[in-house]
Amino acid sequence: MTAYRPDIDGLRAVAVVAVVLYHAHLGPFAGGFVGVDVFFVISGYLIVGLIVDDLEHARFSIAGFYERRMRRLFPALFALLAACSIAGYFLFLPLEFEKFGRSVCATTVYVSNFLFWSEAGYFDSPPELKPLLHTWSLAVEEQFYLIFPALLIAITKYRKHWLNGAMLAVAIASFAISAASLVKHPDAAFYLPHTRMWELTIGALLVSARLPQPATRNARTALAALGLALIVASATCYSSRTPFPGPAALLPCLGTALVIHTGRAGSPIHALLSSRAVVYVGLVSYSLYLWHWPLLVFARAYTVRPLTGPEAGLLVAASFAVAHCSWRYVEAPFRMRPQRFTRRQIFASAAAATLAMLTVGGIVAANDGLPRRVPPEVATAAAGGADLDLDFRRRCSNFAPEQISVDVLCRLGSAKDAVPTFILWGDSHAYALARMVAAVADDDGRVGLFAGSGGCAPLLGVSRTTRRAFPCEAFNDRVVELIRGDAQLRTVVIASRWTLTADGRRYRYEAGADTFVRDAQSHEESRTENRAVFARGFARTINALQRTGKRIVVIGPIPEVGFDVPTTMARNLWFDRDVSIEPTVAAFLDRQRFVLETLTAAQARYGFELVQPYRSLCDSQRCRIGTRDRPYYADDNHLSMSGALTLKPLLEAKL
Repeated sequence: MTAYRPDIDGLRAVAVVAVVLYHAHLGPFAGGFVGVDVFFVISGYLIVGLIVDDLEHARFSIAGFYERRMRRLFPALFALLAACSIAGYFLFLPLEFEKFGRSVCATTVYVSNFLFWSEAGYFDSPPELKPLLHTWSLAVEEQFYLIFPALLIAITKYRKHWLNGAMLAVAIASFAISAASLVKHPDAAFYLPHTRMWELTIGALLVSARLPQPATRNARTALAALGLALIVASATCYSSRTPFPGPAALLPCLGTALVIHTGRAGSPIHALLSSRAVVYVGLVSYSLYLWHWPLLVFARAYTVRPLTGPEAGLLVAASFAVAHCSWRYVEAPFRMRPQRFTRRQIFASAAAATLAMLTVGGIVAANDGLPRRVPPEVATAAAGGADLDLDFRRRCSNFAPEQISVDVLCRLGSAKDAVPTFILWGDSHAYALARMVAAVADDDGRVGLFAGSGGCAPLLGVSRTTRRAFPCEAFNDRVVELIRGDAQLRTVVIASRWTLTADGRRYRYEAGADTFVRDAQSHEESRTENRAVFARGFARTINALQRTGKRIVVIGPIPEVGFDVPTTMARNLWFDRDVSIEPTVAAFLDRQRFVLETLTAAQARYGFELVQPYRSLCDSQRCRIGTRDRPYYADDNHLSMSGALTLKPLLEAKL
């Protein structure tokens, strides 16, 4: 077990190349994120193998174990944190730098997976602005290292024959939790250690179970080839739409286990993985994993636009160069020459570096990202990303269906004694308009209610396949019940990002996977089916509302931009760039054609009021995204409060 295996470095090479090409959007590696799962299995195998070997020879010590971990992980990581802090100072806007400061602190103490899980959400910053996002996997491994040594010591000391059973039980329980969490808590399933533990435990079981080797060389070759094929197939066939980890992660994990297990006796597959070039990539894989993502993030920030293919290719090449230097001049001196640094020096240096990075990250986070670094107009433009009432969203959306009532839903308008006479119902585009609607209500001394949930279009009988954690259908049914049963509610206003429902595709460079919807009549996931589901759902909804006898106002689509507007405007000002992101009217009409035709035809049939925001936001050629330093959008598709207020005259006429 303790003998060096070059084929495992070859596996590391496969894993890191898949991850790097996935992040750079190069090649057919839409599922290259499975490289992390390969790393997990390898780590479980190697680390538990070392612990078991040391325990069997009575030479294991906690101090020695963590000294090896520090020599292996800390030097390159702290070099990265220092470099990213310098780059962030010159390239990140205040809010981005503030978030970066928090991530530095979390990464330093190996809890960044919990931070990124807590930040995940509808209005979270795009991953392209998080240079330390990839450190979540390092945090999961470190949390594994905290638990398993104690578990192994206890079991081998008191109940050694329980070892395999205990590990198998941990793996099964963790896998079951991972699979169950995918439905309602997909972000937790991705980031948290208890949903990933089974992947590392697979590697650990390869050590403790001592499974017999295949009897013949041909059998070993076939199983190793199958294992490698499973890894490559998952890296090329999976995508961001694949529910992950859960059952889908079995393919790369079992594939890795097959390659590792059959490699003890060797095969042509292992000879390939042990070739000099492949092993070299495996040797620098840790540094390559650390450095490639920040280079892509900071390049994206500097260019103020998505990277082209050639640019991404050059950055990948640069990542290899930086990784080589990091491996040779940062990693190797601590790992390959342990006599140069004593254990006391390693622990003291680790403590000093930890304190230093916590100080740096804490200062940046506590001081709002050091806004004086940037000119005032840049700070003003960047602040548009916070010009969205997230507190209102937190307090007033995503109520469980059984909670929906006049007393629970948030009120729009400040007249304390007024009875609600209208309701605004919709998804995140509705609560982006909520404060503007409240301002209209205040002018007339009226009060309304807000009923909304992000990702849930106000369409009866329609569910979104990527919104399984929330019961959209039941929520919408209950809203209509409330409308039907309250005689005081005389006007219903519905707003949504209609085109994402009808088309399913994100716009331009917007982050996120395609989305699909279904109803009782749908039979597949496709853009064509999305349109049919949308048309049926909209007709079903208007019919139901008409039967209540209420006045109906439908707010049409908001022009999408496809770029994060505040950050792009701010960087244009800061770096003196001229990246134009205003959508043309022609592009808007082309993107929205089906929705606009559907809404217009339905208006002619049912006679509801139809408000078209683009008529205020667009001129004959282009749709405005703001003034010089005042964005009308909080991100790439949601209006900011400033932008929403520009629609107030348009809506006043209808309300």
